[in-house]
Order: sequence, then C-alpha cells, then structure tokens
Amino acid sequence: MSVEKRRKENCFGVFNVNVCRFFNKRRNAMKKRMVQFSVVGMVLFVSITTAYATFSNTSAGFLEDWEHLNVGDSPVLDGWGKDYDPVVESGNIGGSGSKIVNIDDESVANIRRSDMKVLPDANGDVTVEFDYKFDWKQDNYNFNIMYGQGGLNGRDVLDPRVNYWIWVSTTYSDRHLRNYTGSGWEVLLALDEDTNYHFVDVIHTGTGLHDLTVYKNGTKEAEYTGLATDTSSASWSSTSPLNTIEFYKGSDSYSADTWVDNISVVPEPATLGLLILGMFGLIRRK
Repeated sequence: MSVEKRRKENCFGVFNVNVCRFFNKRRNAMKKRMVQFSVVGMVLFVSITTAYATFSNTSAGFLEDWEHLNVGDSPVLDGWGKDYDPVVESGNIGGSGSKIVNIDDESVANIRRSDMKVLPDANGDVTVEFDYKFDWKQDNYNFNIMYGQGGLNGRDVLDPRVNYWIWVSTTYSDRHLRNYTGSGWEVLLALDEDTNYHFVDVIHTGTGLHDLTVYKNGTKEAEYTGLATDTSSASWSSTSPLNTIEFYKGSDSYSADTWVDNISVVPEPATLGLLILGMFGLIRRK
C-alpha cells in the first residue's frame, strides 16, 4: 500500500502531512481516554458491588410519619405488625405532618417491626426519635416502648434493648416514665395526659448506655445521661444494626388511647459517604 493511500485511510482523506499528524495525535489521545474511562468504569463497578454487599443488609435510615397512608388505614399497609386494630388518624403531636397512629384502646394492642436495619454511626451511636401522647380514661394504663438489636420473639423485643414503661394507676397517683436497667425499673419523669411529647434517645453501643431527652409541647422537659439498657442476655454491637421497635399497650389498658408519630432512627452515614467520595476522587484523578 502506497504512503499516499495509507495517509488517506489514516487521516480521513487529508493529504497534508501536518494535518495528518494532528489527526493521528487526536485519535491516539481518544484511544487513551477510552482506556482510562474503561478502568474507571471497572473501578466503579467493583466499588458499587462492594457497597451493595456491605449495605444490602443495612438501611440508609428509617422514618415513619404515616403521611402516605390514608386516614382509617392500618399501619400493616406499611410493613408494621400489630395486635388489635391500630389505625391512622388525622392529627399532630407537635411535630411535622398531619397524620398519627392511634394504637387503640383494646387489650394488648401494639405496633411493631424488626426490619429497620440501621447501623450505629462512626462513634458507635444510634439515635431514635418519636412523638408520643396518651389519653388516660378510667382504668390502669400500662405501656412499653422498646427498641434494640435483638429482633422479636412474639410480642417481645429481645435484648440488647432499650425498654421504657409508662404506668398510670387508676387514681392517677403514679404516671411516671420508667427505664429498665436489666435488673429493675428506675423512675424518670412524670407524664401528663393529652400532652405532646417528643423523645430523643441516643444509644451508645460501646458502653451499653443511652441518653434521653424529653420535650413537652416543644420545650425541653428533662434530660438524662448514662441510663442503663437491658443487656441481660446479649450486648450491644457497634457493627450490628438497630432493627426492632415496638409500641406495646398491656392487657390492663382497656380505656386509654395512645398516639405515636414521626418515628425515626439515625443512619450510619460515614462509611458509605467515604466510599462515594473515594469514587469521585478516582474519576477526578483519571
């Protein structure tokens, strides 16, 4: 093949030698760039596959505010287990949104789930928040709020767990929030009926302790640090997700309503964030 013909084929019919060299240089640069993009694509594929393998059993966080359900719906429609008939109602407990769930005034009413899969953060902490209100009527009021890493056994959240108990006597002489220490109940603050409460609970998996802040009608009412958790048969782990939560009304609470809303669990943001930043760094470097 003649030099002239090769120039035609290699330079798209351009016969000037300088122009031909320019086109060849550009073509070689494009080939190099394509190789680089192929390498980056492979790295991204491996990174995403690794991320999926790492996080497929965890969640980017959990939030339940009932807003996408209709008034009259059951929380079961959104993946919650239940006893008796909790129902979505119109209302607000001081937080955002216009819908709440009433856990009903029947015996042994509850809502529960064990699929939240939220890892502690880089410090080994996980934060649970929720809005709460109760309407005591005439009988005893017996209510538990539990969450932890141990899963469910029927209606019981297995430890390690946080376990709160709210007891109101028929004479209203005792209406305190209590925290279970693993060996007994410690009395915290007294709660009022028909009052909007917001709980912020930070669990430190490294120490097995938790810090609770309670807001009443939007104002901080009480703050507790270093509360014990229930680790009777299992310990907290900084690498295991908080997966289970339950709001449980006992058998002697026939005439009482309980509302909950804006249930959230803070995710573990650090590891995934670093992975994404690393991938962008690779692209920029290439």
